[in-house]
Amino acid sequence: MKILALEASSQCALAALEAENDSLAQPRAVFALEEPRALSRSLVAAIDAVIRRADWTLDDIEALAVGIGPGSWTSLRVALSTAKTLAQARGWRLAGIPTFDAMAASIWRAGSSDLPGHFLLLTTARSRPGELYGKIYLATREGLALIQPEWVGAPQTLADTLGVEEMARGLEAPFVLVGEGAEEVSAILEQNGDAHLVVTLPVELLTIEIARAAQIIWENEDDANPLELQPLYVAPSAAERSLAAKSLAEPSAP
Repeated sequence: MKILALEASSQCALAALEAENDSLAQPRAVFALEEPRALSRSLVAAIDAVIRRADWTLDDIEALAVGIGPGSWTSLRVALSTAKTLAQARGWRLAGIPTFDAMAASIWRAGSSDLPGHFLLLTTARSRPGELYGKIYLATREGLALIQPEWVGAPQTLADTLGVEEMARGLEAPFVLVGEGAEEVSAILEQNGDAHLVVTLPVELLTIEIARAAQIIWENEDDANPLELQPLYVAPSAAERSLAAKSLAEPSAP
């Protein structure tokens, strides 16, 4: 199977991967976009570039995997709209992967002698000013377990939640942090004296993991309907918050 993968929740990258039999998809080409804010203007050209680097054509591609966030509203809208249009027009298989799940899987799969056998993993991304998206997993050598679904909170809230979850499970291992908000949470944990590690995950590796997560979905015949796939926004947009505030401010009709 020849797979095109797209991640655009914060940083943006595309990858062309090929999977043979039951093996993990292996990358043939990866293309990171240096200016994700210009995604609407550059995405089509970037798709063409990564396909050329893989020495493919559009006709070779059979499936498309896309990260659905949470993350930037604008980038996610552009990425998912493009992915849905291509999948519908070209007849490609389609899968939407929560970005934090791919982050966590990439950290777990890579492993490291620097990481303990059991630890709480916090994945993060920027939300509105002063707040972060977060999601917490318990990582063991056997796999990942969800502890806290996607939510929005101040860096202090994310740090406090890690502490509560650690106490609830009696863990004695450093926290592991990854994503755009990792350094902000790290600063708070540092002040508290909590042991932790900050892991850097290049967007190229994240995009590859999105394709591999999609493989599992396709093996179970759980293809997404291009008309139904939606971004994982978690928090309302600035426009929605403004509209809600305006509605509350308006006097009710007699």
